[in-house]
Order: sequence, then structure tokens, then C-alpha cells
Amino acid sequence: MIRLGITYRQAYAWSRTRMGDWAVAQSPILDTTITISRLKRKG
Repeated sequence: MIRLGITYRQAYAWSRTRMGDWAVAQSPILDTTITISRLKRKG
């Protein structure tokens, strides 16, 4: 996540969340880091 532009502090906080995997997948955590344009660039 840090390589995607998230600060160390945010990455640490998000990695320590008690949310389940599905909740994290639907949260702003991933919406702000893994975007459609990034996915398209990676193929």
C-alpha cells in the first residue's frame, strides 16, 4: 500500500483494523489505493 502512495501511518492503521476481509474490500481503504486505472495499467 505504501508503494501505491499511502502514508506509512495510514498503512499501519489499516493493517491493524479489526474489520473482516469482506468489509475491508468494500471500504474506502481499497477505494483510495486500488483504482480502476491502476488495474488497467497492470493488465
